[in-house]
Amino acid sequence: MPNLLTHASALDDRALALRRGDIEVLRVAASSEPIEGVFPTFLHMYALRHPAVRLVLIEADAADHLKMLERGEVDLAANVINVIQVDAHRFASYLLPQFHVMAACAPSRGLPKSDTIDIRRLVEHPLLLPKASFATRILFDAACRLAGVRPDIFIESVSSHALLALAEADHGVAVVPSIMRPGRRPLQVMRVTHKREPLRILPAILWDKRRTLPRYAEGFSELLSAHILGVFARSQPSQTKDRPARHTRPSGGS
Repeated sequence: MPNLLTHASALDDRALALRRGDIEVLRVAASSEPIEGVFPTFLHMYALRHPAVRLVLIEADAADHLKMLERGEVDLAANVINVIQVDAHRFASYLLPQFHVMAACAPSRGLPKSDTIDIRRLVEHPLLLPKASFATRILFDAACRLAGVRPDIFIESVSSHALLALAEADHGVAVVPSIMRPGRRPLQVMRVTHKREPLRILPAILWDKRRTLPRYAEGFSELLSAHILGVFARSQPSQTKDRPARHTRPSGGS
């Protein structure tokens, strides 16, 4: 009941702000993986906390985010900083809790019961991979090159849910980020490793230092970080141990 009352109160506040014309717009660029995995639940939390701010998600390839920030098309961008080159003199960033590259397969595939799988063992199976432009795929391909192996690609897709559905039907092993939880699918899920080290995904919120962030961007990064830690705590086994330090924080920004 308290949650319902809080939600109703937030809706009333938002309706009042709309009538007064007080709604501000915060534009955030993100690729499809975080939009699928993180933002569906976060949008509700953000609306409750900031009823006078309309959070607009703009889906775009990660490679386009920096240009979008430079042109002022978005205020913030959710990206993965260990797959793109970020000019620290031009852009600031706030590191979010890290994720991992995961392998998911049907139990009938007969892989050993383990929390991890080495990339050399993984490529022995047909693989269900994200498209080459996705951060998860970029990190996976880099690990394959380091290991000197070539993956047997069954299919590439822009949809992690499609990859998980194919894995459930035992068409191969899906490679997805740990934000894409299998839900009720009866899948065996393992972290992908190379030389016993997990393939880490380091997401961050980025913004252009030469542009003044709107005041209502304050707290966005912290709120998103707290949401990730709360919702995905079970899928972040090493979070408290190896979470990287945050980068530059904004003055009057997120």
